[in-house]
Amino acid sequence: MKRVLILCLCLLLCLAGCGKKVPEAAETPDAQASAALPLTEAEAEAEQADAVEPEAPEPEPAPAEAMPAEEAEAGESTPAEAEEPVPAGKPSDEPEDSSPAEPEPADEPEESSPAEPEPADEPEEAAPAEPESADEPEEAAPTEPAPADEPEEAAPAEPAPAPHEGSAILYALGDSIASGYALPSPAAQRYSALLTAALSERDGQAWTERNFAVAGDTSTDLLNRLRGGAVTGLEEAEEITVCIGANNVLRPAVSFLMAYASALFEEDSGRAVSDAYDAFREQAEAGIETLKSDLVSVMAELRRANPTARVTFLTVYNPYRNMDIDIDLNGLPIPFSAMSDAFVTVVNETLRAAAPELGYGLAEVYDAFEQDKSGAPLVNADDASTLFADPHPTPAGHALIAEVLFSALR
Repeated sequence: MKRVLILCLCLLLCLAGCGKKVPEAAETPDAQASAALPLTEAEAEAEQADAVEPEAPEPEPAPAEAMPAEEAEAGESTPAEAEEPVPAGKPSDEPEDSSPAEPEPADEPEESSPAEPEPADEPEEAAPAEPESADEPEEAAPTEPAPADEPEEAAPAEPAPAPHEGSAILYALGDSIASGYALPSPAAQRYSALLTAALSERDGQAWTERNFAVAGDTSTDLLNRLRGGAVTGLEEAEEITVCIGANNVLRPAVSFLMAYASALFEEDSGRAVSDAYDAFREQAEAGIETLKSDLVSVMAELRRANPTARVTFLTVYNPYRNMDIDIDLNGLPIPFSAMSDAFVTVVNETLRAAAPELGYGLAEVYDAFEQDKSGAPLVNADDASTLFADPHPTPAGHALIAEVLFSALR
């Protein structure tokens, strides 16, 4: 037991001492032990590697010395031969030692070969010059579509073809009614196209239509387009028709209809409808006041561009004259057709009142729609089965507008 204890104490002391010097003690003996056996093998391998490695560098300088020796043997003409056949023959004569030397003769011909590849590269550089010439026609090809695009941009000016020296030009300005919105073929069925065809037949000369109407425009939108240069070539016009003002009150009317439909589902629907109607009246009245001031500015812009062309404004028809729907305002049913007619009438009175002072003519479209007895639907809203009916003219409606304008332009 004592021996065991003594041994344990010795081991503990050794471990305690090794705790500080273990790296040195552990490395030196192990390193020496490991170096004793493996180092001989490593040295042997190193020596072998050293023996092999020097051989690789030795042949590198050797060919440099060997080449002159070979050149001496081959004579003075060997450099020229070394450039072509000699390198191929010498590696075959010295297959063992020349294996490292093979790259060097190959390198030397490669060094001499640049003289030959350079001319080879020069034709290659000349070859790109040919593709470049081939690319230039391709670059020239895009220039051919460019003229094709220019006619497309000039397409809006096609309504005034150059060949017709005696052609007269009619401008159609305004909103969606003038643009032919909701027609199957607006360019052929809108009233301005029908009017130019009638004028051409009447006058015996070609009339050309230029339509710059934009759906949704109010009088302020039209004024901004005129001031911003969106309407071009007005100085060439002989007749200018303007259909504007409906959206000044129609936008508030649409907002009211949406609010009315929503209010029907509220508990206090009567109050909600009354509030929506009050807002509608305020917005519509503001739209009328804006129309009054815009008319003065619109005419000033038209006269600035063209002092002599005749300008004709269209009165606005009542799009809901056949709609049999009542609006309940605080228990009082009001026909929506009558409500619509009241605000359309205010627009038309504004147009009529400003005409003498501003110097434009009037085409009484409102009266023509009210007096029509043909029975044909003139407005898409004549389908009274829906509340949110389309207020735009049908093809028959556009034909009637063209007739009214034709009479006004006599």
